[in-house]
Amino acid sequence: MNYENKIDQILDRAIKNACERNDIPLSQVNTETDLDLIESKLFDSIDFIQLLAEFEEELSIEIDFSDYLPEEFTKRNHLRRILLEILNQ
Repeated sequence: MNYENKIDQILDRAIKNACERNDIPLSQVNTETDLDLIESKLFDSIDFIQLLAEFEEELSIEIDFSDYLPEEFTKRNHLRRILLEILNQ
């Protein structure tokens, strides 16, 4: 499995779990757009930190938060781009 697919798989699973946890129908969440994971209320700060830790563990990476603006992490497509940059270094 390539990195892009793995990232999407982790994100999709996390969004599905967040929808279930928050009683939000998955059909109401457009995961193809640049979904803001925090503003959409799918993730609170603890959930989001757990998601980032999951990426680090499953992808065997370390995210250096000083290299990016905090708001870049909360949008699905931005987070995906950051992870791909880290993996391709």
